[in-house]
Amino acid sequence: ARLRLSKAKTGKKRAEDVRIGGSPCGQNHETSDRMQPFSRVFCYNTRNMNLLKLLFGTKNDRELKKLWPIVREINRIEEGYQAENFTDEDFPKKTQEFRDRLAKGETLDQILPEAYALVKNACRHLLGTTEEVCGHTLTWNMVPFDVQLIGGIVLHRGQIAEMRTGEGKTLVATLAVYLNALTGKGVHVVTVNDYLAKRDSDWMGQIYRFLGMTVGAIVHGLTDEE
Repeated sequence: ARLRLSKAKTGKKRAEDVRIGGSPCGQNHETSDRMQPFSRVFCYNTRNMNLLKLLFGTKNDRELKKLWPIVREINRIEEGYQAENFTDEDFPKKTQEFRDRLAKGETLDQILPEAYALVKNACRHLLGTTEEVCGHTLTWNMVPFDVQLIGGIVLHRGQIAEMRTGEGKTLVATLAVYLNALTGKGVHVVTVNDYLAKRDSDWMGQIYRFLGMTVGAIVHGLTDEE
């Protein structure tokens, strides 16, 4: 294929105007006459696909759109918890209430909005408290944002939540961990090394203990009993 630069109206050459083989949309197509109809069809389909994405969003956009009503429900319930002005003793009681409801036949999906709202409210209650984490005194300053609530829903569904460094993956995990731990079967959070296992058991353990759950860390060198 050969490169051909087309001039902009200003008379200057622009890199985005590069066309390969004279294709009408700038795609890399063969230049033979036999291939020209196929090139036009491909360009036409590409334009239509881009238009459909613009109108309806990508598959990821559509999946996320389905989760926003759940996020709004979580926030609505959490505002109710704030209005009730829970004491520290109320959180373990609420956890036991969830367990009792599960024992009577409710599903995790049914109590998810209330459970996630309770975790969020617990985080709000912990604001300003300190905890020794791996030799450092850390002040709790986190309350899940909406995007983190979405991440928690996705994790509970067994899907992958892709988040960048610093976007709060560690906090996101507490939502799904708490919900699934309500079954009484226990939940394992796997990290890449012993330091992170110990750090997160201390750091995120504040939430679990505040909600009336127990937390442990499995690191190298423990005995079977430990």
